[in-house]
Amino acid sequence: MRFQPWIRSLTAVGLLCGGAIAVASPSKIDDGALSKRIEGRIKADTYLKDEKIDIAVKSGVAKLKGQVPTNAIKARATKLARVKGVKAVDNRIEVEGAPKVSSDGAGELIEDSWITTKVKSKLANNALLEGSDISVETNGGVVKLTGTVPSDAVHARTLELVRGTKGVTQVDDLLVIAPKH
Repeated sequence: MRFQPWIRSLTAVGLLCGGAIAVASPSKIDDGALSKRIEGRIKADTYLKDEKIDIAVKSGVAKLKGQVPTNAIKARATKLARVKGVKAVDNRIEVEGAPKVSSDGAGELIEDSWITTKVKSKLANNALLEGSDISVETNGGVVKLTGTVPSDAVHARTLELVRGTKGVTQVDDLLVIAPKH
């Protein structure tokens, strides 16, 4: 911090006389003011003005939520949120049409399409499941199983294989047990 020469002199005199001098630090910027400033920048931006983006600032960290059509516009929102006084930007804006992902618990993101492919592969390569008619859909790590299996044992094995697949967070079991004719 750069002080005027007279402040330095005053400080030196005060310290020599055994006194204490308090120098005010720049005032902390209010989270509400930061939020308003970011909102103003986003509303004034050609690409973001029509998007619904929620802005919350807490302890200098700006959190953005909402949906935008492209990754470039999402990145633009991050850039606009970096105003003086903001320590970090937590951009949780979703890109419309982007693949859904889940976490494997270690922070690795796994796409739903990968989970579906892996589950289908496990089911197709298991001899016990031969004769089963199983459809697999995944959304946000939740695997939905529909169709038929020939027995309770096959049903149990199917659920075991699906639950053991990396990235699966939940299984919606809509399978029907129907013995082969």
